[in-house]
Amino acid sequence: MLGQTIKDVEVLMSNSNNTINNDNNINKYIYIYRGATGERWYIDSRTGDIVGKVGRGAPSGREEAGVSAKGLSTCHNTRKNSQSDEKAAKSDGKTAKITFYSDGSLLMVTKNRLNPYAGNKRDWIRGKVTKFSRRSRTNLMRTLAKISKKKLPLFVTLTYPAEYPEDHEVYKADLDKFFKRLKYRFSEFACIWKLEFQKRGAPHYHLLVWGLSIHTRQIISKLWYEVVSSGDEKHLRAGTQVQRIRSWRGVMSYASKYMGKLETNEQGHPGRFWGVSGRGWIPWSAIEEYSVFPERVVRAMRMMRRYAGIKSRDYGSLSIYVDDVAQWKRALLC
Repeated sequence: MLGQTIKDVEVLMSNSNNTINNDNNINKYIYIYRGATGERWYIDSRTGDIVGKVGRGAPSGREEAGVSAKGLSTCHNTRKNSQSDEKAAKSDGKTAKITFYSDGSLLMVTKNRLNPYAGNKRDWIRGKVTKFSRRSRTNLMRTLAKISKKKLPLFVTLTYPAEYPEDHEVYKADLDKFFKRLKYRFSEFACIWKLEFQKRGAPHYHLLVWGLSIHTRQIISKLWYEVVSSGDEKHLRAGTQVQRIRSWRGVMSYASKYMGKLETNEQGHPGRFWGVSGRGWIPWSAIEEYSVFPERVVRAMRMMRRYAGIKSRDYGSLSIYVDDVAQWKRALLC
Protein backbone atom coordinates (compact mmCIF):
# COMPACT_ATOMS: atom_id res chain seq x y z
CA MET A 1 0.00 0.00 0.00
CA LEU A 2 2.87 2.41 0.72
CA GLY A 3 3.51 4.76 -2.15
CA GLN A 4 0.04 4.33 -3.69
CA THR A 5 -2.12 7.34 -4.39
CA ILE A 6 -5.61 7.55 -2.91
CA LYS A 7 -7.97 10.09 -4.44
CA ASP A 8 -11.35 9.34 -2.89
CA VAL A 9 -10.99 8.51 0.79
CA GLU A 10 -13.07 8.73 3.94
CA VAL A 11 -11.26 11.28 6.11
CA LEU A 12 -11.55 10.38 9.77
CA MET A 13 -9.18 12.89 11.38
CA SER A 14 -6.73 15.61 10.40
CA ASN A 15 -3.60 16.46 12.31
CA SER A 16 -1.03 19.23 11.87
CA ASN A 17 2.49 18.44 13.10
CA ASN A 18 1.32 16.28 16.02
CA THR A 19 1.72 12.93 14.23
CA ILE A 20 4.99 13.91 12.60
CA ASN A 21 8.40 13.22 14.06
CA ASN A 22 10.42 14.37 11.11
CA ASP A 23 11.80 17.86 10.43
CA ASN A 24 11.27 17.42 6.69
CA ASN A 25 7.52 17.01 7.11
CA ILE A 26 6.85 19.94 9.45
CA ASN A 27 4.71 21.85 6.97
CA LYS A 28 2.65 18.87 5.77
CA TYR A 29 -0.89 18.08 6.82
CA ILE A 30 -1.50 14.37 7.33
CA TYR A 31 -4.95 12.79 7.19
CA ILE A 32 -6.16 9.46 8.45
CA TYR A 33 -8.62 7.49 6.30
CA ARG A 34 -10.22 4.06 6.43
CA GLY A 35 -9.79 1.74 3.47
CA ALA A 36 -12.19 -0.88 2.11
CA THR A 37 -10.93 -3.52 4.55
CA GLY A 38 -11.40 -1.28 7.57
CA GLU A 39 -7.68 -0.60 8.00
CA ARG A 40 -6.61 2.98 8.72
CA TRP A 41 -3.79 4.70 6.85
CA TYR A 42 -1.90 8.01 6.89
CA ILE A 43 -2.13 10.03 3.69
CA ASP A 44 -0.20 13.14 2.59
CA SER A 45 -2.83 15.78 1.79
CA ARG A 46 -0.65 17.50 -0.77
CA THR A 47 0.31 14.48 -2.90
CA GLY A 48 -2.35 11.96 -1.94
CA ASP A 49 0.34 9.31 -1.24
CA ILE A 50 -0.12 6.72 1.48
CA VAL A 51 2.80 7.26 3.85
CA GLY A 52 2.02 5.00 6.81
CA LYS A 53 -0.36 2.65 8.52
CA VAL A 54 -2.23 3.32 11.75
CA GLY A 55 -1.78 0.21 13.87
CA ARG A 56 -2.34 -0.79 17.48
CA GLY A 57 -0.73 -3.76 19.13
CA ALA A 58 1.74 -4.17 16.25
CA PRO A 59 5.20 -5.77 16.60
CA SER A 60 8.06 -3.71 17.99
CA GLY A 61 9.82 -2.90 14.69
CA ARG A 62 9.44 0.61 13.23
CA GLU A 63 7.93 -0.48 9.89
CA GLU A 64 5.67 -3.11 11.48
CA ALA A 65 4.57 -0.74 14.25
CA GLY A 66 3.00 1.67 11.78
CA VAL A 67 6.01 4.00 11.35
CA SER A 68 6.83 4.67 7.75
CA ALA A 69 10.16 5.47 6.20
CA LYS A 70 9.10 9.09 6.03
CA GLY A 71 9.15 9.40 9.81
CA LEU A 72 5.48 9.11 10.74
CA SER A 73 4.69 7.51 14.07
CA THR A 74 1.54 6.27 15.79
CA CYS A 75 3.02 6.56 19.27
CA HIS A 76 3.49 9.63 21.49
CA ASN A 77 6.25 12.00 20.48
CA THR A 78 9.17 12.43 22.86
CA ARG A 79 11.83 15.08 22.63
CA LYS A 80 15.26 13.94 21.53
CA ASN A 81 17.93 13.74 24.17
CA SER A 82 19.98 16.88 24.35
CA GLN A 83 23.70 16.87 25.04
CA SER A 84 23.07 17.42 28.75
CA ASP A 85 20.57 14.55 28.81
CA GLU A 86 23.08 12.24 27.15
CA LYS A 87 25.66 13.12 29.76
CA ALA A 88 23.12 12.46 32.49
CA ALA A 89 22.27 9.07 30.96
CA LYS A 90 25.94 8.09 31.04
CA SER A 91 26.32 9.23 34.66
CA ASP A 92 25.25 7.45 37.82
CA GLY A 93 21.77 8.99 37.68
CA LYS A 94 22.54 11.88 40.03
CA THR A 95 21.10 14.66 37.90
CA ALA A 96 19.73 16.93 40.68
CA LYS A 97 21.67 19.34 42.88
CA ILE A 98 21.58 20.67 46.43
CA THR A 99 23.59 23.81 47.13
CA PHE A 100 24.52 25.03 50.62
CA TYR A 101 26.00 28.43 51.40
CA SER A 102 27.74 27.01 54.44
CA ASP A 103 28.68 30.34 56.07
CA GLY A 104 25.56 32.14 54.92
CA SER A 105 21.81 31.65 55.09
CA LEU A 106 20.84 30.28 51.68
CA LEU A 107 19.78 26.77 50.70
CA MET A 108 19.04 25.96 47.04
CA VAL A 109 17.86 22.79 45.31
CA THR A 110 17.26 22.19 41.61
CA LYS A 111 15.94 19.31 39.56
CA ASN A 112 18.27 20.23 36.70
CA ARG A 113 15.52 20.32 34.11
CA LEU A 114 16.20 21.22 30.50
CA ASN A 115 15.65 24.94 29.93
CA PRO A 116 13.84 25.36 26.59
CA TYR A 117 14.96 29.01 26.42
CA ALA A 118 18.65 28.34 27.03
CA GLY A 119 20.85 29.94 24.41
CA ASN A 120 18.04 32.06 22.94
CA LYS A 121 18.69 35.75 22.47
CA ARG A 122 16.38 38.17 24.23
CA ASP A 123 14.30 40.19 21.82
CA TRP A 124 13.16 42.77 24.37
CA ILE A 125 14.68 45.96 25.69
CA ARG A 126 14.75 46.62 29.41
CA GLY A 127 12.59 49.60 30.31
CA LYS A 128 13.25 52.36 32.80
CA VAL A 129 13.20 51.43 36.47
CA THR A 130 10.32 53.21 38.18
CA LYS A 131 9.93 51.32 41.46
CA PHE A 132 11.48 48.83 43.84
CA SER A 133 9.72 45.68 42.65
CA ARG A 134 9.16 42.42 44.49
CA ARG A 135 11.59 40.65 42.20
CA SER A 136 14.24 43.26 42.94
CA ARG A 137 13.61 42.80 46.65
CA THR A 138 14.00 39.04 46.27
CA ASN A 139 17.33 39.51 44.49
CA LEU A 140 18.53 41.84 47.25
CA MET A 141 17.60 39.47 50.06
CA ARG A 142 19.14 36.52 48.21
CA THR A 143 22.38 38.45 47.78
CA LEU A 144 22.47 39.11 51.52
CA ALA A 145 21.84 35.42 52.22
CA LYS A 146 24.96 34.54 50.19
CA ILE A 147 27.23 36.56 52.51
CA SER A 148 29.21 34.96 55.34
CA LYS A 149 27.87 35.57 58.84
CA LYS A 150 31.35 35.62 60.33
CA LYS A 151 32.09 39.24 59.39
CA LEU A 152 29.44 41.71 60.49
CA PRO A 153 29.02 45.01 58.63
CA LEU A 154 28.17 48.50 59.83
CA PHE A 155 24.79 50.15 59.34
CA VAL A 156 25.19 53.51 57.62
CA THR A 157 22.42 55.94 56.69
CA LEU A 158 23.07 58.92 54.43
CA THR A 159 20.55 61.76 54.33
CA TYR A 160 20.31 65.14 52.63
CA PRO A 161 19.76 68.51 54.34
CA ALA A 162 16.65 70.65 53.94
CA GLU A 163 17.60 71.35 50.35
CA TYR A 164 18.09 68.21 48.30
CA PRO A 165 18.49 67.35 44.59
CA GLU A 166 15.45 66.05 42.76
CA ASP A 167 17.36 64.92 39.68
CA HIS A 168 18.30 61.23 39.97
CA GLU A 169 21.53 61.81 38.05
CA VAL A 170 22.66 64.24 40.74
CA TYR A 171 21.97 62.14 43.82
CA LYS A 172 23.30 59.00 42.13
CA ALA A 173 26.49 60.93 41.25
CA ASP A 174 26.77 62.02 44.91
CA LEU A 175 26.68 58.39 46.02
CA ASP A 176 29.35 57.46 43.47
CA LYS A 177 31.64 60.28 44.66
CA PHE A 178 31.14 59.18 48.26
CA PHE A 179 32.15 55.60 47.41
CA LYS A 180 35.26 56.75 45.54
CA ARG A 181 36.44 58.84 48.47
CA LEU A 182 35.93 55.94 50.88
CA LYS A 183 37.78 53.53 48.59
CA TYR A 184 40.67 56.00 48.36
CA ARG A 185 41.01 56.03 52.17
CA PHE A 186 40.02 52.41 52.86
CA SER A 187 41.16 49.98 50.19
CA GLU A 188 38.98 47.11 51.48
CA PHE A 189 35.78 49.14 51.53
CA ALA A 190 32.69 47.28 50.27
CA CYS A 191 28.98 47.82 50.72
CA ILE A 192 25.46 46.97 49.64
CA TRP A 193 23.34 50.09 49.23
CA LYS A 194 19.62 50.73 48.97
CA LEU A 195 17.88 53.92 47.80
CA GLU A 196 14.78 55.09 49.62
CA PHE A 197 12.68 58.25 49.57
CA GLN A 198 11.57 60.03 52.73
CA LYS A 199 8.08 61.39 53.22
CA ARG A 200 9.30 64.84 52.26
CA GLY A 201 10.50 63.38 48.95
CA ALA A 202 14.21 63.59 49.70
CA PRO A 203 16.35 60.59 48.68
CA HIS A 204 18.47 58.87 51.30
CA TYR A 205 20.59 55.73 51.35
CA HIS A 206 20.85 52.70 53.63
CA LEU A 207 24.21 50.93 53.52
CA LEU A 208 25.71 47.71 54.86
CA VAL A 209 29.44 48.47 54.95
CA TRP A 210 32.43 46.16 55.31
CA GLY A 211 36.09 47.16 55.70
CA LEU A 212 35.41 50.07 58.09
CA SER A 213 35.33 50.20 61.88
CA ILE A 214 32.94 52.07 64.12
CA HIS A 215 35.74 54.55 64.85
CA THR A 216 35.51 55.89 61.29
CA ARG A 217 32.14 57.49 62.03
CA GLN A 218 33.47 61.04 61.92
CA ILE A 219 35.32 60.39 58.66
CA ILE A 220 32.16 59.01 57.05
CA SER A 221 30.13 62.04 58.17
CA LYS A 222 32.75 64.48 56.91
CA LEU A 223 33.06 62.81 53.50
CA TRP A 224 29.29 62.80 52.92
CA TYR A 225 29.08 66.42 54.12
CA GLU A 226 31.76 67.39 51.59
CA VAL A 227 30.09 65.51 48.73
CA VAL A 228 26.70 67.12 49.36
CA SER A 229 28.24 70.58 49.88
CA SER A 230 25.38 71.66 52.11
CA GLY A 231 27.37 74.07 54.28
CA ASP A 232 25.01 73.29 57.17
CA GLU A 233 26.72 72.36 60.45
CA LYS A 234 23.60 70.54 61.60
CA HIS A 235 23.84 68.32 58.55
CA LEU A 236 27.48 67.58 59.38
CA ARG A 237 26.45 66.30 62.80
CA ALA A 238 23.17 64.57 61.92
CA GLY A 239 23.33 63.86 58.19
CA THR A 240 25.05 60.50 58.71
CA GLN A 241 24.23 57.67 61.11
CA VAL A 242 26.64 54.82 61.76
CA GLN A 243 25.63 51.84 63.91
CA ARG A 244 27.42 48.69 64.98
CA ILE A 245 25.81 45.28 64.39
CA ARG A 246 26.03 42.66 67.11
CA SER A 247 24.53 39.62 65.33
CA TRP A 248 23.65 38.43 61.85
CA ARG A 249 20.03 38.21 62.91
CA GLY A 250 20.24 41.96 63.38
CA VAL A 251 21.59 42.31 59.83
CA MET A 252 18.64 40.46 58.32
CA SER A 253 16.19 42.31 60.57
CA TYR A 254 17.62 45.66 59.48
CA ALA A 255 17.59 44.60 55.84
CA SER A 256 13.95 43.51 56.02
CA LYS A 257 12.85 46.65 57.86
CA TYR A 258 14.75 49.31 55.94
CA MET A 259 16.41 47.90 52.83
CA GLY A 260 13.61 45.54 51.85
CA LYS A 261 10.63 47.89 52.13
CA LEU A 262 8.38 48.03 49.09
CA GLU A 263 6.42 51.07 50.28
CA THR A 264 8.88 53.57 48.84
CA ASN A 265 7.88 56.98 47.56
CA GLU A 266 9.29 56.58 44.06
CA GLN A 267 10.13 59.75 42.23
CA GLY A 268 10.28 59.69 38.43
CA HIS A 269 12.74 57.20 36.95
CA PRO A 270 15.59 57.00 39.48
CA GLY A 271 17.15 53.86 38.00
CA ARG A 272 18.38 51.03 40.21
CA PHE A 273 17.20 51.04 43.80
CA TRP A 274 20.03 48.90 45.16
CA GLY A 275 23.48 47.71 44.23
CA VAL A 276 26.87 46.39 45.34
CA SER A 277 30.11 48.37 45.56
CA GLY A 278 33.50 46.74 46.10
CA ARG A 279 32.15 43.27 45.33
CA GLY A 280 35.58 41.69 45.61
CA TRP A 281 35.89 42.66 49.30
CA ILE A 282 32.48 41.41 50.41
CA PRO A 283 32.90 38.28 52.58
CA TRP A 284 30.92 35.86 50.42
CA SER A 285 30.03 32.52 51.92
CA ALA A 286 31.70 29.27 50.89
CA ILE A 287 29.55 27.16 48.55
CA GLU A 288 29.01 23.42 48.84
CA GLU A 289 27.24 21.75 45.92
CA TYR A 290 26.18 18.10 45.85
CA SER A 291 24.82 16.04 42.96
CA VAL A 292 22.05 13.77 44.21
CA PHE A 293 19.28 11.58 42.88
CA PRO A 294 16.10 13.42 41.85
CA GLU A 295 14.11 11.56 44.50
CA ARG A 296 16.23 13.15 47.22
CA VAL A 297 15.55 16.63 45.84
CA VAL A 298 11.79 15.95 45.82
CA ARG A 299 12.02 14.99 49.49
CA ALA A 300 14.16 18.06 50.22
CA MET A 301 11.65 20.36 48.54
CA ARG A 302 8.87 18.92 50.66
CA MET A 303 10.80 19.71 53.84
CA MET A 304 11.71 23.19 52.61
CA ARG A 305 8.12 24.03 51.71
CA ARG A 306 6.90 23.01 55.15
CA TYR A 307 9.63 25.06 56.83
CA ALA A 308 8.99 28.22 54.79
CA GLY A 309 5.21 27.83 54.42
CA ILE A 310 5.37 27.68 50.62
CA LYS A 311 2.47 26.28 48.63
CA SER A 312 2.97 22.92 46.93
CA ARG A 313 3.57 22.96 43.18
CA ASP A 314 5.91 21.45 40.61
CA TYR A 315 9.01 23.56 41.22
CA GLY A 316 12.03 23.20 38.98
CA SER A 317 14.14 24.80 41.72
CA LEU A 318 13.55 26.16 45.20
CA SER A 319 15.49 28.48 47.55
CA ILE A 320 14.88 29.31 51.22
CA TYR A 321 16.66 31.27 53.94
CA VAL A 322 17.69 29.29 57.01
CA ASP A 323 19.45 30.03 60.30
CA ASP A 324 21.55 26.87 60.57
CA VAL A 325 22.81 25.58 57.21
CA ALA A 326 24.80 22.77 58.87
CA GLN A 327 21.63 21.35 60.40
CA TRP A 328 19.91 21.28 57.01
CA LYS A 329 22.97 19.66 55.47
CA ARG A 330 22.76 16.80 57.94
CA ALA A 331 19.01 16.44 57.42
CA LEU A 332 19.12 16.41 53.60
CA LEU A 333 22.26 14.40 52.92
CA CYS A 334 22.19 11.76 55.66
